Amino acid sequence: MRLIPFVAVLAAAAGAAASNPVQAQGFFIDGRVGQSELRDVPGARDDTGYAVGAGWWFNRNFAVEGGWADLYSRGYPAGRLALDGFYAGVKGRALFAQRGDAGFFVGGRGGLYSWTGRAAQFETDGNDWYAGVFTGYQFSNRIALSVNYDRFRADDLDTDLASVGLEYTF
Repeated sequence: MRLIPFVAVLAAAAGAAASNPVQAQGFFIDGRVGQSELRDVPGARDDTGYAVGAGWWFNRNFAVEGGWADLYSRGYPAGRLALDGFYAGVKGRALFAQRGDAGFFVGGRGGLYSWTGRAAQFETDGNDWYAGVFTGYQFSNRIALSVNYDRFRADDLDTDLASVGLEYTF
């Protein structure tokens, strides 16, 4: 049942983007790795988090994306604390200071986060949201490097991921 909202968000975003008359720019894969922080959890230390995903640029400024985010996985004396899940949403960017296909960009993303949280022997899951901002440099029409700040909501728990990302467009 958790996949139904996930698929619905992707379908709605793809439908909205398909109505855009600008020619598609292509399929992309991306990866981000950085420092994650569980907010409002006393004693929780920062951890290394990552996200891997794929999507479709419908034009130079608008895309749908989906993927997997492993935000936190750390052992404590009482057991392991972990948070991960699938995400699906949209992202947009504005390009500036371009020279040909290269140039700087800023952007934002947001959508549905279908998560699973584990603490010791307890496990729970749900559907919430994620949102983020990013900036970076596009080296060509294929490769871009970015710095990202994303927040993933899981019930009343916010997890921040500050990361460096690499994207390749086919």
